Amino acid sequence: MNLNLMRWFIAICAVISVNVLANERIKLEENFGIKILEMEPSRIADFYRVITDDQQILYMSTDKRFILTGPLFKITNDNQVINVTQEILKEKRLSEFESISKTGILFRSRNERFVVNIFIDTDCFYCKKIHHHIEKYLTNGVSIRYFALPSETHNGRSFRTLSSIWCSNDQKHKINLAMSGIIPTYIECSSPILSHQDFAVRSGFKGTPTLLLEDGQVIEGFISPSKLHKLLN
Repeated sequence: MNLNLMRWFIAICAVISVNVLANERIKLEENFGIKILEMEPSRIADFYRVITDDQQILYMSTDKRFILTGPLFKITNDNQVINVTQEILKEKRLSEFESISKTGILFRSRNERFVVNIFIDTDCFYCKKIHHHIEKYLTNGVSIRYFALPSETHNGRSFRTLSSIWCSNDQKHKINLAMSGIIPTYIECSSPILSHQDFAVRSGFKGTPTLLLEDGQVIEGFISPSKLHKLLN
């Protein structure tokens, strides 16, 4: 087979493969009432890996007769057990996070060793508790970078409050006020709140506070400065 013919054959196979996956994806969405973000051949022979819009991973056999749910574990040559499903989700989470990573509000530690991203709502009791202890996190070498996850739509109070904070010229001061119960004057601008919210929903975050660590691990709820320091070290 000459080189041009071989390239043509490979291209045709790729198109067929993409079309097959697209058709399978449509059938799966219709049959199970789910929204699929990704579908591709998995590490298990004869199974597709399916990622849904709520960050669930399913495995469907290529003959469409079997669907597996739950984490997939891999045993390495040195008998270590790796949660493959969690590793995939971590990688995907960090990849998508890149698009909003520079739009957070950073409280930087003077002796920074770690950066923890925290999705907050100013109406959230445990978010306020985290902010109350922020100096302790910073003292422990943990920089805190806030992102917004309002509990309401863009017309709601929490959305407007968070948007005003991100639109302010003094974001840290406005967060300090809001976390102490003083609602900042509404400011309208092209804030990144919707993009924060979209990322959180795609990542399956259930509420606030939600912590996203540098390795892609997610922690839901309040964690004390001492426990977080111990976890990161």
